[in-house]
Amino acid sequence: MQDAFADQSASMDESLMVNIKEIDHQHQLLFNLIHLLEKSEQSSSNKDLTEGIVDALIDYSFTHFLTEERYMDRFEFPDADFHKKQHSRYRETVMDFKEKIKNGDDVSLDNVVVFLKRWWVNHIQINDMELGVFLNMAGAI
Repeated sequence: MQDAFADQSASMDESLMVNIKEIDHQHQLLFNLIHLLEKSEQSSSNKDLTEGIVDALIDYSFTHFLTEERYMDRFEFPDADFHKKQHSRYRETVMDFKEKIKNGDDVSLDNVVVFLKRWWVNHIQINDMELGVFLNMAGAI
């Protein structure tokens, strides 16, 4: 698997572009938030900062999912149900992480960052790429 987060800016490369401007822009913002979380994990001195970044990441990812799901519904994407289930599973997982972090449970922030990186790269390269091809063919640009 390609590491889209190898460089310091966590910028997206061509392999992660779905060619829907709004979605690509949102993906970049999500990558930036993950990068901030990783940086906060490395300094690890401010729990409130880390919790704030986690909250922002969760909120923005949910906003992003609504954007994608709006496109799916508007253009009648045939794999919408499966794609939406992927979003639901992600929501459950990150809300569990958030609760554990908030409660001070023994959660490795490094493991959370690794999960987020892997999940987003895989999801974009597989599910969102399929959606992007469909939307481009449907004229959603």
